[in-house]
Amino acid sequence: MAKGNPKSFLHCNKPEIDLPEDCHPYDQKVYDMGRDNLQHFIKEGLVIKDPEATMYIYQQSMQTPAGLHTQKALVGLASNKDYEEKRIKKHEYTLAPKEDDRTKLINIQNASLEPVFLTFRDNQKPIAEMIETVSQRESYADVTMDSDGVRHVLWRCTPDESEWFVQEFDKVPNLYVADGHHRTAAAYRVGKIRE
Repeated sequence: MAKGNPKSFLHCNKPEIDLPEDCHPYDQKVYDMGRDNLQHFIKEGLVIKDPEATMYIYQQSMQTPAGLHTQKALVGLASNKDYEEKRIKKHEYTLAPKEDDRTKLINIQNASLEPVFLTFRDNQKPIAEMIETVSQRESYADVTMDSDGVRHVLWRCTPDESEWFVQEFDKVPNLYVADGHHRTAAAYRVGKIRE
């Protein structure tokens, strides 16, 4: 997917694509390449640090056999403490080599680049309403991919809106890992390494 596209983020989170095919996926060269690729993306302005602590609303729209499907999510950080105290629930076992791999990449890059999909019970009406409110204004970014026709839209929350979300999520008893068990475990492990 990244062939011929030097701006593909796969160069950062799947850096083995930039090494010879016979390179073992857990070779130190892979992690060094990931760090170097991310630093290149930062230097070129392809990845920037947000000047304020904030969250985003992210929407995907795609054609399916049943018609247009649209889904929205809140993009933010989750707490290692919540994972440790089992407020973030998992339902799959992880494989040690894959968990070790993601832990090493996050630690060497000094960044957790791959999102995790968390969900919660559908009884948090205020959160859903605020997501809709934020997504009614002009978007921060709106891109449709030529390769698959999926439309990606992003809205930036204000710092006050972001803080509101933090306070509301403090009231949510549990989050559930829907996708990203290895990434979640790896991010937790890096947090523990850096305590």
